[in-house]
Amino acid sequence: MLERPLHAQIGAPLRGTKYDEPMSSLTSKNSVAARRTLGALLAVASVALLTGCGATGNDSPTRNIRQVTDGKDFESGAIKVRNLRIVVAADGSSSLVGTFINSGNSADALAALSVNGTTIKLSSSPLALAPNKPVIFGGDSANATAAISGVSLVAGTHATVVIRFASADAATSSVLVTTH
Repeated sequence: MLERPLHAQIGAPLRGTKYDEPMSSLTSKNSVAARRTLGALLAVASVALLTGCGATGNDSPTRNIRQVTDGKDFESGAIKVRNLRIVVAADGSSSLVGTFINSGNSADALAALSVNGTTIKLSSSPLALAPNKPVIFGGDSANATAAISGVSLVAGTHATVVIRFASADAATSSVLVTTH
């Protein structure tokens, strides 16, 4: 049997016991475990926050956004009006811009249109709205016009537009007046 030196025998811990390790190594093991636990908790919390729990599904706020343009979207029966607005040119003239779509099975017609109570001249009256054939006012693909005269319109304000159809119910909407 090997003898330990005297200075090692007096008050010195035996090798291989938990007292053999320095105190700093015990606390560093605890802090490593604490840091790992904290890191795992932060990872779980950040996943929950970053995935947008509560901002998904049928009731999510971003799913319910409808108005993504300056124009107004509304419907009257099978007639869908999309991106309707009034554009005022630099010379003071103004015109209606937007798209009318008849999503029904039978034809309808745009019978009359007024802005702030003043009747607007359409490119043809009544203006036919064939099923699934868009009628486009303004832009490169326009197939109809509605020049507005006799109404004082200022960009940045709203104007009341009343649309009367041959078959569908009349529609009234507050439409934005823009410069482009």
